[in-house]
Parts: sequence; C-alpha cells; structure tokens
Amino acid sequence: MDKLYDISGMKCVWGIKSYDDMSGSSEASLYTMNDFDITYLEDEKKYVLSVETIYEFSEKNGEKSYIDRILSNFTAWMIDNGYNTNYKVSLYDLFTEGLNITSHFDSIEQAYAVFKVIANAFVNS
Repeated sequence: MDKLYDISGMKCVWGIKSYDDMSGSSEASLYTMNDFDITYLEDEKKYVLSVETIYEFSEKNGEKSYIDRILSNFTAWMIDNGYNTNYKVSLYDLFTEGLNITSHFDSIEQAYAVFKVIANAFVNS
C-alpha cells in the first residue's frame, strides 16, 4: 500500500470540517470530510495541506469567499496556538523550488506562509 494512504503514519493536526460531512464526528480528523486540513506525515516528518475543491458555488465570488474563509480560520488557529504568522516564503522557494499547495512542508509556519500567498493571490485575482 502507498505510504500516503497508510493512516497509521499520518496525524490530523487541524482542520475545518465540511458542512456536508456525514461521519458524525464533532471535530475534523483523517476520517471526516474536511474543507481544509493539515496532516503530519510521520515517516517524512513533513506537513501537507488539503483543500476540498468538489464544491460549485452559485454566487459570483463563492470560490473566493470559500478560500478567504479558510485562510481566516487558518490564521485564527495559528494565532490561538502560538504559531508565527509572519514567516516569509522566499522568491526562491516559490519560483525555483516550486512550493505550492501540494508540497510537503518542513513546518506548519512554512505551510501557512505558502497557503497565505496562494489564497491571497486567488482571492485578489
């Protein structure tokens, strides 16, 4: 089995449960449908992000509002848990290393910084 799907090697750090999650769980986990989540890959010692993109929005800026809401919640969670929200992702990391939403990150702060750049670019486009 692919290590990416070995639940025993993964830990849900935090997430935003989707409104249509049917698991009955009160909190986001590896077993819930989440709009957004941060997962720790134990064997790599890296963090990955996931954004649910299945939704279609009827309102004009629905996708932008959705991503903006995720960023706002992620920012609040970062602050509430004492993480640095001022980590700067470098030009090199973005345009040479190619850090993006599917990257494996060394820290939650690095993952947040990349997500913030992508989310802000998307929302303001």
